Amino acid sequence: MRGSSLQARRANWFARFPLCVACEKLGRVSAAEQLDHIIPLHLGGSDSAPNLQGLCIPCHATKTAAELRGRH
Repeated sequence: MRGSSLQARRANWFARFPLCVACEKLGRVSAAEQLDHIIPLHLGGSDSAPNLQGLCIPCHATKTAAELRGRH
């Protein structure tokens, strides 16, 4: 998904779920700024809502780095 469709999807998501889910699990409050695939697309994850989550930029970077370490 690209362009205005993606921007509309992101805006709708963050209006409904404004907080970073990873921070919430740790008892922190941070704004979600990145729409993340829980299971990455390259690992067979889907682009559907159950596979999406909002993350702050630091949490998204940490998750992405961990996923890249697991790739061969």
